[in-house]
Amino acid sequence: MKGSRFFRLIVYTLLFNSLFFLFSVLCSSLDWVKEDYSLSYTGYLDIVRKNDAFWYTRIAKEGYPEVKSRKDLGYSDKEEYHQSAWAFFPFYPILLSTASRITGLYVETVGVMLSLLFAAIAAWGFNLFAVWFFKDKEKAFYSTLLWIVFPFHYYFSVLYTEAVFFILLIFSFIAIIRNQMIVFSLLLVPLVLTRPNGLILLIPLFLFFLEQKGALEGHKINFEKLLDSKTILHSLSFLSAPLTFAGYCLYQYSMTGYYFAFSIAQDGWYREFMFPFLSFFRTGELASQFNSVYTILVMLFAVFIRKKMTLSLNVLIWMSLLLPLTSGSVISMQRYIVMIFPLFLIIGAYFYTSPRKFVVLGALFLLQLVSFYFWIANHPFSY
Repeated sequence: MKGSRFFRLIVYTLLFNSLFFLFSVLCSSLDWVKEDYSLSYTGYLDIVRKNDAFWYTRIAKEGYPEVKSRKDLGYSDKEEYHQSAWAFFPFYPILLSTASRITGLYVETVGVMLSLLFAAIAAWGFNLFAVWFFKDKEKAFYSTLLWIVFPFHYYFSVLYTEAVFFILLIFSFIAIIRNQMIVFSLLLVPLVLTRPNGLILLIPLFLFFLEQKGALEGHKINFEKLLDSKTILHSLSFLSAPLTFAGYCLYQYSMTGYYFAFSIAQDGWYREFMFPFLSFFRTGELASQFNSVYTILVMLFAVFIRKKMTLSLNVLIWMSLLLPLTSGSVISMQRYIVMIFPLFLIIGAYFYTSPRKFVVLGALFLLQLVSFYFWIANHPFSY
């Protein structure tokens, strides 16, 4: 049955990507799209390789650039700015580069193949966690489908880190559930090298670990189980993450003279640290207005469902929402939100009981096509 579900998820992933492709080709005839997507491999590549994908493929081919001054890392001053590859973490580019060398294929070709594979594995991971969460395979599978067709999920099928990061995160939770702490420790290494927030998400992971060990029940600590020798021994598995991150900081220092070059490089994207809620409605652009409203609605939903979640999952939700907002921008919040899988478990459980549950899936997929239009039209809303 597990193999059957995984096979079905692969089929659905390929089907949805095919529909995205055809939708893009059809939209090429529209004057306001300003892109000509051909019904070919090159056309598909033009669709999935946009925005940040440029940086990932560039790093995979050329590595990180030489830095002679702080400004080389990135800066912004009114309309003048400079961006650099140091803003992006290395695991995904390393993965692309390594796969390209092994197969002899172009980096972009490898990226396309891996994006399809990773999208299916991400859905499989979601389904495995959902089965554990619901103890109901059919409800879990429906929730997985809902997550796949939900607006903005297309980010999992392009040359971005969404699918890779999600796989590492969800299977870290699954490894804790299965008490596979060596596997868990190994997963943390690429997790912290894929995105800056990988290290911070150790907090909900550790809380989840304590919950599974019985050392954390609700908001109460069971000190007897907390101080149990097995709990202490297994908790050492978390050390791989800070050690890996420290190693990457040393690498950055050796290459740039700055331990946190990735953070400095964010200046090139006009990011500045501020209180999360001050990031809302800072500009009148569509992306800023929509993402502000969308994020606030998701926050209200998170408050509403808080009692349906354990402490660890609630912390995961709120850290995933608030951390990006500290950069002073709501840009990309729509793709950060689709990563917050606990939200979609609750949404899936709600619609699963509806007699029109499959109509809901169809409606959500149509909305995803609407959101995908901004991607193929190169609109800033897709950043």
